[in-house]
Amino acid sequence: EKDSNSLPDILAVVQVALEGKISRRAVEAQLARGHRSAGDLIPWTISQQFGDAKFAQLSGARIVRVAVHPSVQGMGYGSRAIELLYRFYNGDMMSLGNGGDEDSDDDDDEASDDDNSDDDSDGDDDSNSNNKNGKKKNGIQAEKVAPRKQLPPLLLPLSDVDAPKLDWIGTSFGLTPQLQKFWNRAGMKMLYTRQTKNELTGEHSAIMLRALPKQSGVDDAWLSAYVSDTKRRFLALLGGPFRDLSIRLAIATLDNMAVSGDSDSDKKRSGIHKKGEITAD
Repeated sequence: EKDSNSLPDILAVVQVALEGKISRRAVEAQLARGHRSAGDLIPWTISQQFGDAKFAQLSGARIVRVAVHPSVQGMGYGSRAIELLYRFYNGDMMSLGNGGDEDSDDDDDEASDDDNSDDDSDGDDDSNSNNKNGKKKNGIQAEKVAPRKQLPPLLLPLSDVDAPKLDWIGTSFGLTPQLQKFWNRAGMKMLYTRQTKNELTGEHSAIMLRALPKQSGVDDAWLSAYVSDTKRRFLALLGGPFRDLSIRLAIATLDNMAVSGDSDSDKKRSGIHKKGEITAD
């Protein structure tokens, strides 16, 4: 039953950090000195990886973490939350509510009248207390602690929130088969894999992105170019820094980097085949 005085059950929570919008001059100056400023993880890393200061000028949202209620884990709520977040930033959300506007306006007017009357009574009480003590209270001492009316809502539908104008949505994580599969289903493309393993987790840090062309109006051809370059680097390093990756994870990562321009001859040259494609010469 719908109850306005109770909170809905929280099934999934997504923490997001907005990054980017860094001036090209600042990026070029930082990269020339061989270091980068704190924060803006994805813009700095991708700009340094590809030597492209223009990427840092784009704005995006980095998904820091996704939390799902233990009782519903593995049921697709995390993936659904990521998809809704993408649709929100891409400008695909729309409000389906039409009625109730006039009633809410009337309620707002009544509530504002009640607040005004409460403020008047509070003012009388404050003036009386000031007169009794003979001193006038200022600041927090004059504030009367009481339950407030017309508080802003704790939760809002995405259709009622103005989405910021972003160019991409991405994430950074330790490369494992489970996480790679999860973010691949979310439509993310691999753009960066660190050659050295993390000292604590023993995993290669990875960055995956998805473009938001509808909201930003910027051509997303840059993403395909970055993915193709990332694939060439990854193939060249499979015999070196990435030789400890499992075969399943390496193939899944390469499949994620496949772009529309890849042909069968490219797959054969790479030496990676899907199951059933291996033939005897």
